[in-house]
Amino acid sequence: MPTKKDSPWFLDAHCDVFEMKNFLDHAFDLTRSKHSISESTKKRLQKTFKDDLPPLKEYNYHVTFSRLKQGNVKALFLNVADFNLLDSSKMINAAYDLASKHSDKVAICYNYHDVCHTVKENKTALILVAEGPLLFHGQIDLLQNWHRLGVRVVNLSHGEGTQGFTKSAKLVYKDLVKLAPKCALQISTSSERYL
Repeated sequence: MPTKKDSPWFLDAHCDVFEMKNFLDHAFDLTRSKHSISESTKKRLQKTFKDDLPPLKEYNYHVTFSRLKQGNVKALFLNVADFNLLDSSKMINAAYDLASKHSDKVAICYNYHDVCHTVKENKTALILVAEGPLLFHGQIDLLQNWHRLGVRVVNLSHGEGTQGFTKSAKLVYKDLVKLAPKCALQISTSSERYL
């Protein structure tokens, strides 16, 4: 990490690869700041959210190579977890594709030394993350395989309790509302928000 001699730099703790898939049907791409939303996705979002949805034209994806450089962000946590194992595997693949295609700009890092080495090479360190445990559907032994795929951080919880889902999340992830009490490491009740 930075020493006293180094100029300060930042670590961004939140970058959702799944947004590119779910809302854009597009590969994870940090070279473009705006992406068109597909017609099929527009229809799905309009059907799901009805009047609560703003006009859908372009999606401004805030994390780009130029913005990372401008903000002096040297490390980036990439959330590669959706609630579906197959889709999440595709997102991990997209992260590796990005790192391969832009090896002069980024590298996937597996430990502290990798991050330090990547930053010294003036690249952005990418750290693969799963933001919540529902992805594993209660099968914690899957963590070992996800570690083999390069995921280094898994949050203990991410608002998965039955009360933790927002109105929007309940609309999109109807099946997860049933799954949450069985598989979430965080369970909410009306009287007790977090355990």
